Amino acid sequence: MTLRFILRRKPVNFLGLIFIFVMSINNYSVAVADPIPTAEPTPNLLACHAQLGIRSITFSPDSKYVLASWSLGEARLWETETGHEIKTFYMNPKEDVTDVAFSPDGNTIATANAKEVMLWNTQSGEKLHTLIRELQKDTATLVIFTNDTDYVITSGYDGASLWDIRSGEKLRSFSGSQDRDIGQYTQLSSDNKYLITANSSQVLLWDINTGEELHSFNGALGGIFTPDSRGLITWGSNGIILWDNQTFQQVHNFGEFFRPILLKFSSDGNYLLTLVNTDRNQLGSSLILWNMKTKKEIRNLQSQGIFEFLPTTNNVLVPDYVFTEDSNSGVYSIRNIESDRIVKTIELNTTSPIHSQISQDGKLWLIGTAGGNVEVWDLENAQKLHSYC
Repeated sequence: MTLRFILRRKPVNFLGLIFIFVMSINNYSVAVADPIPTAEPTPNLLACHAQLGIRSITFSPDSKYVLASWSLGEARLWETETGHEIKTFYMNPKEDVTDVAFSPDGNTIATANAKEVMLWNTQSGEKLHTLIRELQKDTATLVIFTNDTDYVITSGYDGASLWDIRSGEKLRSFSGSQDRDIGQYTQLSSDNKYLITANSSQVLLWDINTGEELHSFNGALGGIFTPDSRGLITWGSNGIILWDNQTFQQVHNFGEFFRPILLKFSSDGNYLLTLVNTDRNQLGSSLILWNMKTKKEIRNLQSQGIFEFLPTTNNVLVPDYVFTEDSNSGVYSIRNIESDRIVKTIELNTTSPIHSQISQDGKLWLIGTAGGNVEVWDLENAQKLHSYC
């Protein structure tokens, strides 16, 4: 399972960058060719850019490498095991690098700012293409690779576009009418057939192959696809609702909440985690675990921050544990889903993470902190492996 997400608001004033994640239920193993360093790598050495802030972080698909960007026009690549810096990817120094991503096969890296997306060869560091966005508004860009690695989707407040990775050609745009700021939230289904975008009043469902707008879910603020791509969950003024992608009929309403913050599926689709506000002033929140077969609440996990499903080592499609922050305390727990028993805890001695990702095998935890640090933690041994700042 590949799950990439941004957990909390970055220091940028737009809603859609808060929660973005890309899900794939394909059970595959990916090997990334070893990048060729352009200079002798320096272990664990990186100027701290706390005043500028980390904008995006991600593991490579095989977790051998870490990629991160800051508000200074550059992204950096490190080797996870040694902490050695491998490569720096430079963009316009006047523009924030708002998003970074690996292709699912690990061979291509994307770096993005408000005006363009650059594609790079992971092994050589060679720039392959520069994708120029036709801006209506000067907004940050998000990047999503399709699971077959043939295409990349870019999105911002002014719309989303599909590009051919090999040629760098833009194939189509998903923009709707001119008064729709649809790029605040974008997600791709795991079968590469559907795309959702959202604005402040509706979620739009698109056909990737034709660019046709299939349906508009009015009153929704965001949404996620089910892992099998057959359904879609939206959240907004009408509640947290499960829809059928083919008929657009409501399957189930999980209830109305003051404001859902973030939703995540387990990779097998059997569980759902919802982080919701518990009062109108958005001062309190609650993390609820749901059984998707019965559509019933299992328990309230009493967490207000980071959360994630953890796969087993032998089968990444069967989540046995959840990883949660204990009420913004800086203590993080690994819990058994069935028993709710805490099997391990981690206590951070750094500032709170604003970005977070779990490796596909569930063994490593990558965080970016408000203080400008990038860290990798060993979840099995509950210890920090490297700090890149």
